Amino acid sequence: MNTTVSGLGARVLVRVLLKHGQASSEIEKETGIVLAELDNIENRLPMATLKKLADMAYRVTGNPALGLHLVSDYVEKPHHLINYLMLSCSTLLEGYQCYSRYARIDADYSEVELREEADNIAIVYSNRSGYQANWIIELHMTANLMFCQSFGSEDIKPVEIRLTYPAPDYWKKYQQIFQAPILFSMNETAIVLQKEDLLTPVTTANPSLKLILEKQADELLRKIVHSGSLREKVEQYIRTHLSSGTVDVKSTSDAMAMNRSTLRRQLNKEGTSFSYLLNTERQSQSLQNLRKGVSITEISELLGFSDSSSFQHAFKRWFGKSPRAYHQSILKNR
Repeated sequence: MNTTVSGLGARVLVRVLLKHGQASSEIEKETGIVLAELDNIENRLPMATLKKLADMAYRVTGNPALGLHLVSDYVEKPHHLINYLMLSCSTLLEGYQCYSRYARIDADYSEVELREEADNIAIVYSNRSGYQANWIIELHMTANLMFCQSFGSEDIKPVEIRLTYPAPDYWKKYQQIFQAPILFSMNETAIVLQKEDLLTPVTTANPSLKLILEKQADELLRKIVHSGSLREKVEQYIRTHLSSGTVDVKSTSDAMAMNRSTLRRQLNKEGTSFSYLLNTERQSQSLQNLRKGVSITEISELLGFSDSSSFQHAFKRWFGKSPRAYHQSILKNR
């Protein structure tokens, strides 16, 4: 796990441990972090450290549903730049647009997409790291609900919640918290809200403060992108050049100012390969475009395939079904 997370974001888990009687020295010894450094907005923690914090929090609390209660029980006030930025926006929708733009400040692995679905908007969350944990999703979903109800209108309720993992033993708690249909074992993670609800004004809107915070967020995002691992730079290159049809090891190594063997060797040190990153991005974009109703021919071109037949063969190899069958299953589950 080469990705990093904001030190400020990790404070939620630290607060859990402190409230359950763990001494600061015990937390630092077990996780290897220095608690005093978490207040530095530019401080980043390895994903492996976040996992240690989470494992420790679950062990200490003995609560398998801990992720669902992090926001309500352990967050007394906004604790991150993105939180303050969202609260300074004019409407909930504008807040989510900021959330989508700056998600990587909170965690390198985060991607947030806003997608229109008839009278609704799906806020789709993607985790590109190797650490796929339910508590991370539960934290994001409950934080989204809190943002809408606490700073928009307490009457706002989700249209539905989509989760990629099977229903846990405590699944009934989801229904109690969200008061909406909970769909498990889905092909994406998303909270779906009515467009009309997202036009609700944010009670703490402050346009002047928003401009100041955006400048700070832009600078932080720039630093993260430029200081990222080779894997992240290659992922970004693939993402932005995929539709050109010329993304291969040579073009990518040229863009990284290194020869092909060096690119392969460096990616191998980071535990990955060019072919894996290319296929992962193609898989992600193919699912996103199918959900949007983009035609198979268009998707083939967007993903740099020579023809639609090649794309369909690759899709069936990735997901065990044809693009058409996959799209029909989406329509059936809506």
